[in-house]
Amino acid sequence: MSNSSGECVQRLLEALPKRYREVLICRFLLDLSIRDTALRMGMTEANVKVVQFRALRYATALEHGAAS
Repeated sequence: MSNSSGECVQRLLEALPKRYREVLICRFLLDLSIRDTALRMGMTEANVKVVQFRALRYATALEHGAAS
């Protein structure tokens, strides 16, 4: 990942609500499974999947300037 890509990812993560940010960090930066993320965050596996989906959708909206 180039420096500018890393900076873009960092800005996107910082702009996300805390719970969204934490799920994405666990899943993609720490490479934890859905199950391990759920255990770490005190959530159900189903809830981790929902939050991950919403976080990715929110991040995409932020990147394209369409977040509400």
